[in-house]
Amino acid sequence: MYLVLCALFAFCTTDGYAQKGSDKAEADWQVCRDLLSGNELPQWRPNFNIKKNELRETDEKNIFRVEGNAFQVKSLRSDYYVRKIGEEYRPLFDRRYPVESLANLLLARVSGGKRLVELRHHQYGNHIANMTIPLNRLHNLFGPDMEIYCRVTVENNTELSAWLVFYQSKEKYIHLLELNAPVKSIFLSEGTFSGDFYSNIPQGNIKNLFQNDN
Repeated sequence: MYLVLCALFAFCTTDGYAQKGSDKAEADWQVCRDLLSGNELPQWRPNFNIKKNELRETDEKNIFRVEGNAFQVKSLRSDYYVRKIGEEYRPLFDRRYPVESLANLLLARVSGGKRLVELRHHQYGNHIANMTIPLNRLHNLFGPDMEIYCRVTVENNTELSAWLVFYQSKEKYIHLLELNAPVKSIFLSEGTFSGDFYSNIPQGNIKNLFQNDN
């Protein structure tokens, strides 16, 4: 998948998906500066307002999926998971449910805490910037103005992989993170993930990446 995305990225032009008034190189560099900036950002979390008609039962007692929306393909979704405790529903974060817990973490339904992401930021012109930033910084930077979707899959007993999409619905571009997540790092307060980050790319690339999931 990495090679496929790099190939698609190499053919991107500067038209139609970078921030309005900016070309791709400038827009990518601005994202890089924002990610690396020492400026503290307000903590962002999505609204937690569950409607009963959004709850979907799972195979586990008192564990529910809160149905959201799909983005471009059926597996990139904004669904998150909750546990019913008494009459309350609380976001699920439990070692027994690593896939659901990672989805909640990536969608900012639970706090990223001090978890870090080692990013390779792929920019226009085949430039790559390496950085290590708090997971929360991605949410705090992009969450207020973009929709968030993710897909989590099991690689083996010790590692998950995930795709995280930030979608700017007005300008029709996305930021895309391909992530490797050791299961043990999900539940460490200072765990570290690694991934490839692609900024300001056309939203139509999603269907090309997930051709078997349309």
